[in-house]
This record gives sequence, structure tokens and C-alpha cells, in this order.
Amino acid sequence: MRIEKYGIVLQRLEENDLEHLRRQRNAAHIQRYMEFREHITPEQQRAWFRSINNNQNLYFTLWYEGRSIGLINSKNIQWEPLESDAGLFIWEEQLWNTQIPAFSTLILLEISFLSLPAEKSRCLVLRDNPRAQNFNQQLGYTLMSGQREVYNQQYELTREYFFRKTIKIIRAAETITTPDKSILTVTFYPEDVASGLTEHIFPLIDKARVIESITHEDATIYRFYPVKEK
Repeated sequence: MRIEKYGIVLQRLEENDLEHLRRQRNAAHIQRYMEFREHITPEQQRAWFRSINNNQNLYFTLWYEGRSIGLINSKNIQWEPLESDAGLFIWEEQLWNTQIPAFSTLILLEISFLSLPAEKSRCLVLRDNPRAQNFNQQLGYTLMSGQREVYNQQYELTREYFFRKTIKIIRAAETITTPDKSILTVTFYPEDVASGLTEHIFPLIDKARVIESITHEDATIYRFYPVKEK
């Protein structure tokens, strides 16, 4: 599975990505913002991958200007009603204060709440990470009840708040990108069919938002209207 918008590519995590991901995840500037801060071994990384390489956990490497820059995910997916937990980390520090983290997150939120009928998205944020707290609040996430004294706090974005707040941010993001990069493109491969992922996703797609769907022998491609046009 591959997703593209804003010049950013989300590519489904594969086994050959694991060692590079492990090195980045163990880096001090990333580790200090994680609840689990122990050194991750290759064996632990492979075991983790085996546990999440399924249709309830969609992890993607982020690519920008031809290089991998981070990891983003929708995990613990419940398909009916559609809910999931979101996560993101970008290992290139020079990109932290740019539009890239927000754009990356908006891509998955657009798929979840507009292309698909998600009801909720949740995320975990450390209490001593105000930068991440502000980031998620700006996107429409709110701190859940009973979480103020918890160290790894849970935030939630509901469908109501998405359409009240987040969708306006997506429209604004589209106005500052080129027209060709404002079109959300999602590509499914034979392995997505074999795993049963497309059986979950295809019936849920909002066909009114689809510009076109193209089926090749080795891929099915969906292109969606920009949010500002619908």
C-alpha cells in the first residue's frame, strides 16, 4: 500500500526497512520522546514487526524528496465502526518545525475520516512533551477524561471535531501546495489483496470522492478529489 499527497509518500512498512528504522528509533533525539527508552535489538525489532504486520496495524515509512524521514501509523484498527490509534515520529530534526509533520498526519486523517467513515482516532502523548501536545491539539485532538495525571496521555479526535476543525486545516494545506500535489492517491498491490486488506477498505471508500480508479495487473489506484473542491 502506498499513499501520496503534498509531495509526501507513505509506503507500507516492509521487513527490509527494519534495520534503518531500528537505528533511527534508538537515536537519542527520538528515544527521549518515547515511553519505551531501552535500546532496541535487531531481534526485538523483528519480533515487533511480526506482531504488527497485519490488517489491524498499518505502519508506513514516510518519504520526502526521495529520502525516508520518519514513520507514521494507524494501529489497533477496529473496522466496524472504524477506529484506530495514530502515531508519528520524524527522525530528521530539521523537519520538525516545518509543515511536513502536519501534512503527513493530515494525509492519514483525510483517508480515515473522508475517504473512509472513521468515527475516532486516538493518540498517545507524553505529559512532558508540550510540542507534541500542541501539535495534536491544533489538529483537533482533545485530551480524554481522566488523563491529566497520566504520564502517557491519551488524546482523541472524533468525527464531529474532524469536520469542525481538521477539515479546515486540510483545505488550507491544499491552498499552499501545487494542484498536482493536492490530489490524494492511494495504491493497493497484490499483497494487499492477498492479506485481505482490500476486503476491509474497498467497501468503505466514499465513491463520491473518487476522481478515478485504475486497475492494472499489479496495482489498483484510487485518486481522490481535493477537499477544497468537494
